[in-house]
Amino acid sequence: MHRRKLDEYESCWINGVEVLTLPELSRHVVNMEIDLRSFLFFHNLRAIVALDNGMVIGKSRYGMQEVEA
Repeated sequence: MHRRKLDEYESCWINGVEVLTLPELSRHVVNMEIDLRSFLFFHNLRAIVALDNGMVIGKSRYGMQEVEA
């Protein structure tokens, strides 16, 4: 992260993990799931974000299926 400009991101610490989001996105987020799956040396990180208008970004069969607005 040392090469990226992080001034425009909002920082939030959850269970010892720092989550960075854009202010335009964070004010509309209702729920966020971070899913980390690993097998041997493969790691898959997925974010599932539910917005206040009912839209779900990154929806998968493992995460949220429905969001009430």
